Amino acid sequence: MPYFQDQVKAYPERFGPVDLQEALEDARRLALEDQVKAGIELVTDGEMGRVDFNLGFYDYLTGIVPQPVPRRLGAPAHDQREKYTCVDRIDAPNGVRNS
Repeated sequence: MPYFQDQVKAYPERFGPVDLQEALEDARRLALEDQVKAGIELVTDGEMGRVDFNLGFYDYLTGIVPQPVPRRLGAPAHDQREKYTCVDRIDAPNGVRNS
């Protein structure tokens, strides 16, 4: 049976805000449990609260605008990710944390 957070990711329109929060908490718990079981002493939640590990911070920046996505069909790949154009001084007036 798939993890609850996998179902939420696959079908987000089927779930409400409480469901989404529960999925996020489950993902964090699993990430931490895996690290503890592996014997890692300094653990992290895997930045589960971000939309994407290395791209989720763009929403918090000013001074950039997204370019049109060049490809939308086919297997997910980097050419389906948004790219940005700098139009002004880049800033993060409220920081880049979503907590």
